[in-house]
Amino acid sequence: MAARELSVWGWGYADTPEPPQVDSALQSYRFLLGKPNYTLFPPDVAAIARGLRKPRFNLADAPAEVRQICSDDPKTRMRLSYGRSTRDIFRAILGGFSNPPDYVALPRTESDIVALLAWADRTATHVIPVGGGTTVAAGTEPLKGATRVVAVDMTKHFNKVLEANTTDMTALVQGGVTGPGLNTQLRKWGLTLRHFPQAWELATVGGWLATRSGGHYATNLTHIDSFVVSLRIITPRGIIDTLPVPSSGAGPTPDRVFLGSEGILGIVTQCRLRVQHPPQHRVATTLVFPSFAKGSEATRAIVQASLYPAQCRLVDGAESRAYGIGGDVRLDQACLLLGFESAHVGDLETRCMAPAIALARKFGGLVVAPGGTDTESPAADESATFRSSFITVPYLRDALLLRGFWLETFETACSWSRWEELKTGVEAVARERKAVVTTRYTHVYTDGPAMYFTVAFRPSSPNAAISEWNRMKTAFTTCVLDHGGTLTHHHAVGKDLAVFYEREKGAVWTDTVRAIKRHFDPNGIMNPGTVVPVQQSGEGTKSKI
Repeated sequence: MAARELSVWGWGYADTPEPPQVDSALQSYRFLLGKPNYTLFPPDVAAIARGLRKPRFNLADAPAEVRQICSDDPKTRMRLSYGRSTRDIFRAILGGFSNPPDYVALPRTESDIVALLAWADRTATHVIPVGGGTTVAAGTEPLKGATRVVAVDMTKHFNKVLEANTTDMTALVQGGVTGPGLNTQLRKWGLTLRHFPQAWELATVGGWLATRSGGHYATNLTHIDSFVVSLRIITPRGIIDTLPVPSSGAGPTPDRVFLGSEGILGIVTQCRLRVQHPPQHRVATTLVFPSFAKGSEATRAIVQASLYPAQCRLVDGAESRAYGIGGDVRLDQACLLLGFESAHVGDLETRCMAPAIALARKFGGLVVAPGGTDTESPAADESATFRSSFITVPYLRDALLLRGFWLETFETACSWSRWEELKTGVEAVARERKAVVTTRYTHVYTDGPAMYFTVAFRPSSPNAAISEWNRMKTAFTTCVLDHGGTLTHHHAVGKDLAVFYEREKGAVWTDTVRAIKRHFDPNGIMNPGTVVPVQQSGEGTKSKI
């Protein structure tokens, strides 16, 4: 069977049909925002590929092992020109593939990567590690002003589970394996990882590590960090191999330096992850609350009671209606998707669900969809309708973008004591810019929620759309920081938010990150401009030859 072809310009696979909810979503946004100002059509990929900028340098000076793994295929270079944010998709629709990587490397072995980095270091060639290419923060976009760029695609050859240890419950996994590939291979040992970000079908384990992705667990094991035992990273300075032990108190840990580093220090080739047996016991329900505030109080009570639900997502009324959850929920209400799972412990209804529902009822929670289990799949503990929407939303986003509506998301985390003022501030920014915004909690902690906002607006014209969104995104980001939120809970910093990094982390830590980068990457070749901006000296922007 032939492998499915990834879309050059849009989300996911080229042969994926538009989701069935396009018409209903279009009707809703026409009601909320008015008639769109334009209609677009998918780009002519073949025509753009024929006129794509040629590589700006040849590989004559490269060693044989580098030449053998590099391709200048136009469509592949186009696909890796951008991530998959709405702005990325919009630029691609307009045919704006003006800054593609010069080559795409498909390393076969670690020796290939070592040779590639050594050559790139010598020739001041930028190296951008790419997993599934699903970044929504411009994390893999070539830096403007760069003159030599190679994107490194790890998915073709570094895509295996090398071993699994059912005594330690760990697995040694290569960085280029995707979510489905990981799950399929772990089943041979009767194991699973249970980490399902929205981009699960496309994104890679290495990408999850590089961006500190958030999975489907709403409490407890929320970030990929919690699953990491050890890492193996190839840097321009050498190879880092961290110790595979359950925990260590031996000073600062290197794992924490590389998690979330977004390819600015090196390339993750493999990692050891904590795995588990697939859940055999599940229970789920949906509750409706008279307001988002009441639902928030109930959610906080549940998470602070240490019940550790796998699913604990609070969704506002507008988004609940869009997803078809909660029945005839009103716009001023909210729904809580609540679920528990276990591989070994049964009777979750009595042990976990009943106490959680009792807490929810104190805040006006009404059960509207009791019970229910599901199969092993992304977001398996969620309702079938919500799960389907969760996976297909990016495809819906692309379809609506062609029809003149701009949908984008951003997320943050803040304390319980500040969530309401942050939400109010975001809604005020949206109103000022004639946009609509919906809210949900994706993950919850004892000290606060991770808030996920979906923004929709009607650009005035194709030429103005990007600048209108850029101004809006800056306003939203500033609002989040002003109200005590973090730049990102699980979307990463990328190049989009790098200019705000110092404001959140402070000058001392930002300078420390730069110093760490200089140590592992003395010549600034590894994905410059991501996480922290390139300094005024021009670091990382010019070729030495």
